[in-house]
Amino acid sequence: MSAFLILLGVVIFGGGAFGLFAGQIEKNALADSVCAFFGQVFSEPKTFLTAAGAVLAAIGVFLIVFGVVNADRSDKAESKNRAAMSIRVMTVLAMLIAMGIMLERFPGLSINNAGLKLGFAFIPPMLAAIMYGPVEGAIVYGLVDLIGALLFPFGTYHPGFTIVAAIMGFVMGVFLNKRPFAFAKSGFEWKKIRFFPNIILPVVINCLLLGLVVNTFWVSQLYGSRTYGGWFVYRLVEYAILVPAEIIMIPVLLKLCERLRKAGFGGR
Repeated sequence: MSAFLILLGVVIFGGGAFGLFAGQIEKNALADSVCAFFGQVFSEPKTFLTAAGAVLAAIGVFLIVFGVVNADRSDKAESKNRAAMSIRVMTVLAMLIAMGIMLERFPGLSINNAGLKLGFAFIPPMLAAIMYGPVEGAIVYGLVDLIGALLFPFGTYHPGFTIVAAIMGFVMGVFLNKRPFAFAKSGFEWKKIRFFPNIILPVVINCLLLGLVVNTFWVSQLYGSRTYGGWFVYRLVEYAILVPAEIIMIPVLLKLCERLRKAGFGGR
């Protein structure tokens, strides 16, 4: 039953995500054909698809969460639970990747202009990094960028952004997970997640070093309308908003992840 609920939730969530895509995106052949079909019944097909997509996505997330928690309660022994835990973790990671793509790529949930991107797409990979560690954070952030760029492109794809995104996810896991190197069987453990270095350093490294310095170089390669210095100044606005936003959100996400662990989502 739990597996069925999870699978059903993934299908419904996927349908909701597609509805949001068809209702929000402009000048796309597939979205236009779907809107034309629903336009035979509804006077405002895009509005209907957006609302229905949001509802279905919410229902899908609920079913996935309920299925995961129910699966955890139904396990009889921890020694026989590893396979089920792996499935649950992969399911959660897949859901976080889908959420990240929605937050990063869908109009209305983010701002995507040439060289400027604002939104909350950092939240799903940050959740993965906090709960499971740097490897999982890197996988989620890297796939959010790669899949999002391939399915819902904004301009020309550049692999440098995907590499940087994966590094950002790894950095998040190193500082925000209590046992970041457990995958290497290391005994290192943060005794407590503190404001410094655990919150400040990943924000500085990701936003200022990787985001502002490195990604601006990729932007200057793709768009020749400005020099590197010109793009750097232009993108300062983006990171003037992202830096305090991440500093505020991290303590909230740390508390949320603690509750998710207790609810049976795993993590360390």
